[in-house]
Amino acid sequence: SPPPCRAYYKIEEAFARSGVLVRKDWRCVDVGASPGGWTSYLSSRLGKGNGGGHVWAVDPAALSGLDPTPDNVTHLRLKAEECEGPLLEDAAARGLLRDAADEERKRVIDLVVCDANMAPLKVADMLASMRSLMREGGWLVTTFKNFCRGVAEWEREVVASVDALAQVGFEQPRV
Repeated sequence: SPPPCRAYYKIEEAFARSGVLVRKDWRCVDVGASPGGWTSYLSSRLGKGNGGGHVWAVDPAALSGLDPTPDNVTHLRLKAEECEGPLLEDAAARGLLRDAADEERKRVIDLVVCDANMAPLKVADMLASMRSLMREGGWLVTTFKNFCRGVAEWEREVVASVDALAQVGFEQPRV
């Protein structure tokens, strides 16, 4: 089937440029997932069935571009800041939580992606809430849209956002 929206091609290009290869068993979160382009891309790269990966699409809005929703996708109709508990409950029900101490046990995510229509600092704040769910060596791929007054202000916000993400533990951010 055709991609649900043009954003599908944007994430395809981002992965091609970064050299990140999505593994078939990865557990992914798409923050700001509606209408479903990035979720669709990730779902198509993951393995199916037992041992395959999973995508949690986090967005209060509908995934209008995913009909039907693939088996390896769970839509959490929540804001990112509200999704940790429901995501972990769903991961536990799927047998995806690791056998480890409490804090390490909940580090189930290999990749977080975000193409939300928000200012860079708001995106960084939202993504900071995902860090506690990510495995060591996990990846973050995000866009920073220009909702600022001019390019110079946007560039300052991007730098501040990258710094904020580094402060919460996202290593080696590059723009």
